[in-house]
Amino acid sequence: MKHGNKLTKLALLSVFLPGLAACGGFSNDDYGEDGRMNISMCGIQFDSLQTQSADTKLIVDYVQDKFNVNFDFINMPAGNWKTVLNTYMASGEIPDIFFHTRYEPAFTTWVEDQILFDFSEMLGDYPNLTKAFDRYGVNTLKNYFNGGLYGYPVVMDDQSEDAIINEHAMFYRRDWYQNLVNKGFTPTSGRALVDPEDPSFNYLNFYDLVEGFTLGDPDGNGNNDTYGYALPKEDGVYWWYPVLSMFGVVDRGWHYDETGQKWLPDEISDEMKEAVYYLADMYDNGYINASYATTCAFEVMKNEVVTGKAGMCCYNASYPMGQGFLTLMDSNQASKHDETLSECVRAMDVPTGTDGKKHMFGYGNFYGYQSINNDISDAKKRKILDIMEWMLSEEGNTIMNYGLEGIHWKKGASGEIVSLLGNNDDGYPKILYDYDVAYGIYYLKGLVSWCTPISPDIRYYDEQMQCLNAWSGEDELFMDPLFYVAPPSEYSTTQGRLENIKSKAFKKIVNAVSGETAEEKRATRDDIWSSYVANFQDKGSAYFDAMNEAAKNAGIRQ
Repeated sequence: MKHGNKLTKLALLSVFLPGLAACGGFSNDDYGEDGRMNISMCGIQFDSLQTQSADTKLIVDYVQDKFNVNFDFINMPAGNWKTVLNTYMASGEIPDIFFHTRYEPAFTTWVEDQILFDFSEMLGDYPNLTKAFDRYGVNTLKNYFNGGLYGYPVVMDDQSEDAIINEHAMFYRRDWYQNLVNKGFTPTSGRALVDPEDPSFNYLNFYDLVEGFTLGDPDGNGNNDTYGYALPKEDGVYWWYPVLSMFGVVDRGWHYDETGQKWLPDEISDEMKEAVYYLADMYDNGYINASYATTCAFEVMKNEVVTGKAGMCCYNASYPMGQGFLTLMDSNQASKHDETLSECVRAMDVPTGTDGKKHMFGYGNFYGYQSINNDISDAKKRKILDIMEWMLSEEGNTIMNYGLEGIHWKKGASGEIVSLLGNNDDGYPKILYDYDVAYGIYYLKGLVSWCTPISPDIRYYDEQMQCLNAWSGEDELFMDPLFYVAPPSEYSTTQGRLENIKSKAFKKIVNAVSGETAEEKRATRDDIWSSYVANFQDKGSAYFDAMNEAAKNAGIRQ
């Protein structure tokens, strides 16, 4: 099936979505004038592949030469990547291979419209890919994928066999906390300030800490110019999950009702209401950023903490993004303080929640999926599978993680890999994914894995491991119990509609509402919540029933 005139549709789309025009068009034709196969690849933050460093180009060219292909990299900015992807999908200008998450509401429609290639059709010829799918259970994935293997699960941690992982952390200003301790700050609650890394630290202590970061002059400049907790605007209310986890609920999560007979969405539970009101109270007191729903993008959020405006934020702890955060923090603080980096920024442990237990939302050891356009030739499908299979091989894994032998590394006396990249300004060995080496290769390797091997000799900061391990305990991580349950295709638009209803209502509650007193504001929020729940149930009741039936068929019980 063909999808219409490419140039006409892209021209029309560029009027409505300027960011798409910036990505440029691409060709789905099999071969270019040079006789090489053209492969369009769409991913998040592909700008480092569109504008390549010298070392990135060396490795991209190596892969292209090895497989006689030309890659056309299509960038999806982190802040609006879903919009860009869905615009391409709706236009019919579907990239040859593209990334998406499991929460994409249109996914089941893509399956129904036969837009996605079923990997199982050719998987028998690719042992490395087969092993990758087997890691999560082919039958489990087929259950979610509506009967086929319509996406490759991109591994987050190749070394971990844990079923649930989380590579985020709550970065907080350790120097601010210590300043509050030194000056004897006492929260208005009357509770003593508790160390964020003390095992007893709980959701009430968290509230006390953001209060101190806002009202306690934590930077010691004598001005009231800080706030406690930076929230980003991206992805609806997904990034609220560290706070929601303290109340035992999760965005898009499910729980059994009191009778133990039916799954209900967390979004309309009493616990969710309590969590949202908890955030609303922070907002009223100025403890979270007033711009959280409008202008606070990820980079803004990160810089607010680094430059000393905010006391904490949830951010990626995995290398290289967590490494980048620490590098910014290190360079920013070096000229201002005598403290070590560890004394300036760390990651807090999982706080104890309202039920007296430590919970943090996690996910399967993959963040999303690489899907192949079903409307390309079998030859191109096999070429993409060949490249993925090679990346999972010993040779491919070595090149994609360490670079080219003799240029980026050499073999040591015992056959170990020895870096030839030199040291950074701090005297530590560089690695391939450093910003000034071949940062783009991290994203090219994202075809099969988003893992970054961190060996002792390439850790720039000991803090990197502290941040990575802060939320690594599987006994504390929990996952949506219906994670692998796929809704019937007729409810794909319902999911998107419910997501919008929820995000608008939650952000409306956690905002400036009418009322002079706390009681009046509470009454306003109660009205918003009641209206939201009624609307959510009305629009989603049939979908809830369908999810219960799907869970029953999948054998998932409480």
